[in-house]
Amino acid sequence: NTFKKYDLVHQRDEQNGILWKPPRNDDGTDNESVNDVFIRVRQAMSITETQYSGKTVVFISPDSDNLSILEAAIRAKQSGDPFLNSLRNHNRFFYSPGEVREVKLGPELDNNEDAPPPAQEQRFKRSVSQDDVRSTLGLD
Repeated sequence: NTFKKYDLVHQRDEQNGILWKPPRNDDGTDNESVNDVFIRVRQAMSITETQYSGKTVVFISPDSDNLSILEAAIRAKQSGDPFLNSLRNHNRFFYSPGEVREVKLGPELDNNEDAPPPAQEQRFKRSVSQDDVRSTLGLD
């Protein structure tokens, strides 16, 4: 079961830190550490901020880890150990399949790392069509 594999990986992330990598897959998928994913997501954010400054941006991910690691980094208030602990425990920001969540950036916003994301029933969820995405991206 895929979700059981994720549970094991998330447990190891918490226990062994952000440099731990899961065992190699036999399907060709990379086995990345939390740190590897964070670097990749940070690079994507930097490019996105440069190219789409002032625009609303929608990130779509094939699994929850890219988004939960990004959210853990955004919510971390300090560098050093608090930041590393936030990344190591990124699974508390787990995204359900098909979930849409707004995460705002900016120094004036309270992105409290200790506050969990909204309860499942309080999260904004809806199906997003290709037309919705095209409209948001201004590709109409």
